[in-house]
Amino acid sequence: MSASLPLPKVAVQFDPAVDPDPVPSPCVSACKISLVDGWCESCTRSLDEIKAWRAADNDARRAIWRNLPDRRAQRLAELAQAADRKLA
Repeated sequence: MSASLPLPKVAVQFDPAVDPDPVPSPCVSACKISLVDGWCESCTRSLDEIKAWRAADNDARRAIWRNLPDRRAQRLAELAQAADRKLA
């Protein structure tokens, strides 16, 4: 993964397991799809998830939100590894 990928951002804090409806968008209005992993470099949603968001019901939106913490953690780990390789 390229070390130039930005850190994922969070527009709002939302816990899909406990927070009430309506489910907010994780969008930070800075969409740029990574060619490395296919996720938005800002919110870490896939292009398909971004396209489906507007028509998605709250259950589908919660499912998308459940994917984001692991993706953000993966992105951060990959960035840390890339930085370590660059320093070595």
